[in-house]
Amino acid sequence: MIAHTRSMVATVLAVAQGLPEGDITHQWVDLMVDAAMGFIESSRPFGYFVQVFPWLRYIPAWIPGMRWKQDALEWRRPTEIIHEKLFRMAQAAMVSGNIPRTLRPRP
Repeated sequence: MIAHTRSMVATVLAVAQGLPEGDITHQWVDLMVDAAMGFIESSRPFGYFVQVFPWLRYIPAWIPGMRWKQDALEWRRPTEIIHEKLFRMAQAAMVSGNIPRTLRPRP
């Protein structure tokens, strides 16, 4: 299952972001899988009390039982890294003029 997931992530990065297949390292794939797993865990029905009682989001994270806040911060990290790296790569490509086909506007 994980092998198929890794292959799918590599294909999506190659097609959507214009990354050459050789540049898609395990680091990229691991970040994408971590981000997806965080989404899956947070989407479980009634996985956290905050899904039933929305007012719990205003309670500080240090209070016992607020593990969901710490989990959310953990799951947010891979997503932020992915966004930052892809933005920096696109920015560098625009400055150098070597823009992948997926980032170029179509004539």
